[in-house]
Amino acid sequence: MEIKSNRKRKKKRLLACIIAMMMVIWMISPVLATVQNMGKVANVLPTIESQATTQATTKTASQTASTATTQATTKTASQTASTATTISHKKSVPAGYIGISTPQQLQNINNNLRGQYILMNNIDLSSVKRWEPIGGFASGEKIVSANTFSGIFDGNGYVISNLNIDIASSQELAVGLFGYVGGTIKNVEVRGTINAASPKTIYAGGIAGYSFHADIENCSHTGDITSTSDVGTYIGGIIGAANDAGAIKDCRNTGNLSAISSGVSYSDDILGMIKNPPKEVIVPQYIATFKANGGKDVKPVTIVKDYNTALGNLPAATRTGYKLSGWYTEKSGGTKISTKTSLPAKNITYYAHWTINQYTATFKANGGKIVKPVKIVKDYNTALGKLPATTRTGYKLTGWYTAKSGGTKISTRTKLPAKNMTYYAHWKKVT
Repeated sequence: MEIKSNRKRKKKRLLACIIAMMMVIWMISPVLATVQNMGKVANVLPTIESQATTQATTKTASQTASTATTQATTKTASQTASTATTISHKKSVPAGYIGISTPQQLQNINNNLRGQYILMNNIDLSSVKRWEPIGGFASGEKIVSANTFSGIFDGNGYVISNLNIDIASSQELAVGLFGYVGGTIKNVEVRGTINAASPKTIYAGGIAGYSFHADIENCSHTGDITSTSDVGTYIGGIIGAANDAGAIKDCRNTGNLSAISSGVSYSDDILGMIKNPPKEVIVPQYIATFKANGGKDVKPVTIVKDYNTALGNLPAATRTGYKLSGWYTEKSGGTKISTKTSLPAKNITYYAHWTINQYTATFKANGGKIVKPVKIVKDYNTALGKLPATTRTGYKLTGWYTAKSGGTKISTRTKLPAKNMTYYAHWKKVT
């Protein structure tokens, strides 16, 4: 009986301990949850700080681009004219930048899409079998920071050549030197062709396929771009499509654009499609200078036009004794231009070409017999040469003059002025 009593007491004590432990756990669980949440907050703070820094940087870049472009004269809500910029190569890598000198280094930008990069020489991509656009495409309009280029790329005035992309995919595509961009790209010339095909939407541009808040400045592309899609294709010489675009300034394209789609298709020399108007799309302007090439009074001396825009009315010019035969690309020879001639992607000088006029010298006997020849036709400013003969009974010919009486005596060396002239025989009576 005593043993049974002891067992009962032990069971009661064990049960009491279990109940006490449960009470303690119940009481401290809120504290544990608080500590755990504090840990989560600590982990989140660096991310928030990083995002805040990125947003601040983006805002500063946007403000700078806006300030730089407000000086231009607005053409439309989305187009402004400007003049192309010539860049001097930086010889050393600026602080904070990463120098790019090889095709592999250029491709490796995909490993850090928030960096600041600068080209230090021309790059030939002919050795690259398959180019992976810098900054992959994220479906829809949402920017995915993991695969969008949001850094700075400074081409430093150099050329990236043989960027030849030939891709067929079953997915949406954004192709170009860059795929999806949200940063700054400037001072680079890209040469190469793009041929993209997909049953889904395609965004193709010489510089980038798709832009969201990206600032593109002083960039050019040379080469053909072809895009074939079942639902929609958007191609531009510089940017295929843009949503809430940044400033696109001093950019130019040379090449054929072909957008093929059974759905929608957009193509343009600079920007294929704009969903929301950019801060400014700036079309480069170039200057045509006209030189009289021996003439004078050229009005106007210069014509400023957007790239690839027809010159329109050509200047007038004058030259004594000559007729303007046209404006040409060289002082001598060259190609004749017209009102339909479009400005190339550079400033250019045109030269007046002239056709000399001919004038007639008429000779009057002034009391004598019929003059032979009566007329001499010569180019402007050309010597008359042998003068006509004439006779008058009882008189001796003393010469030919510019007036019936008085005037200036002429000779075989007298040159025709820029008008028709009449000369008169003067006589001396023979005694």
